[in-house]
Amino acid sequence: MIRYVTVLVLLMFASGITPFLPVSAQEKGAGGGPMVGRHDGLEQRASLARPDDANSISALVDEVFKFPRAFPRMPDFMESAVKDRVVQAEMSYRRGVTAGVHEEAVVKALNDLAGKFNVPDYAMTSVRQIRALRIGLSLHEPKFMGTGTARENARVGESINPMMSPAQAFHLIGTLIDQKLLNEEYQVSPSEWDRDLHQKVLERFRTESLAAPGHSKAGDVTMGQNSKHQEMLDIISRNISLMSLSEALQLLDREFKVLGI
Repeated sequence: MIRYVTVLVLLMFASGITPFLPVSAQEKGAGGGPMVGRHDGLEQRASLARPDDANSISALVDEVFKFPRAFPRMPDFMESAVKDRVVQAEMSYRRGVTAGVHEEAVVKALNDLAGKFNVPDYAMTSVRQIRALRIGLSLHEPKFMGTGTARENARVGESINPMMSPAQAFHLIGTLIDQKLLNEEYQVSPSEWDRDLHQKVLERFRTESLAAPGHSKAGDVTMGQNSKHQEMLDIISRNISLMSLSEALQLLDREFKVLGI
């Protein structure tokens, strides 16, 4: 995904755009100081979004696409097409026409792409890793990512709804790509994450949220570039150089279908 899905990244390569600017370089405000409230735009748009108001849904999806990432935005013509598809999917979800995107579909889409491009296993993900990141983002964005996470009639231990909206899924995927590129804690195989890091990360999220409500670093990317970052870029670049734009678009469409969008 491009921009928010790893295939989107490959379209930027195919278009001659150099992706992956450090997140720290994009999170600077005026005068070089830290950018304050980067989650505020999403929260505001989420609070205004209505299933019977296409403009409000479009504004929310646009905010998802504008969210600071470790790589630049798509060319306008690509972004417009992708955005339209996400807007329509989001409206269908909010009107109860479609069920939304399952966590397992996000995992399958990302791991299929990782396999296609022969990236190391630390670039792959698991349902537990996706779930932890969703929880982290919900602490920052309760109106956007927090909406719909509680499952109705849930039993103990089943409080998280595995379904999410298409807009939420895109935001989650984009954040995971950032983590896989820049954060060593997430640059581990799915089995290693599930065994050694899942519970540790969840506990840290809980501790941070209790110590400083609304100011947890859960879901943020704070690490710099490292050897795995460059290794992934080299592998992806080498594979994408062999792919035509038409092939990239077909791959994007396939992954959309995996996500149910």
